[in-house]
Amino acid sequence: MDYSSLLPSFENILPELLNKQNRLLLIVSKEEQSTKDLESALKKDGYDVEILSATHKKSEFEKQKKECEGNCVAVVMTPPTESLEVVQEAIGAGIEKVWLDTGSESTDAIQFLSGVSVQFVHSVPLVREALNPTSSETTKFQRKDS
Repeated sequence: MDYSSLLPSFENILPELLNKQNRLLLIVSKEEQSTKDLESALKKDGYDVEILSATHKKSEFEKQKKECEGNCVAVVMTPPTESLEVVQEAIGAGIEKVWLDTGSESTDAIQFLSGVSVQFVHSVPLVREALNPTSSETTKFQRKDS
């Protein structure tokens, strides 16, 4: 699906989500080397980052929210078929900032997020916005399931 028709301007919200006082929770189906490389690059750039499995349930999101004093961003990096469930678990745990990374978007997840009172971004690559690497550097961060 072409999500460009659902894509609002995120210029105002990106600085809030990328505030380095936030903890970025990279939620993945399977931890791959590219995820570890991304975590390392983000940490090197001053971000607080944790990798979480998409199989983590509400209790893990609640624990993370408490540890980061509510300043968490759930960065969903799962296949689209898993994103709605992950988003619902994160929101159910009280996380109020969500980033549906490029390749993780589903119409259901976007519609769900549009109906709740949270800050969210979709269809914008985290790598480009957080690290602004050259195009040759981004290839090491590309997910295998995209």
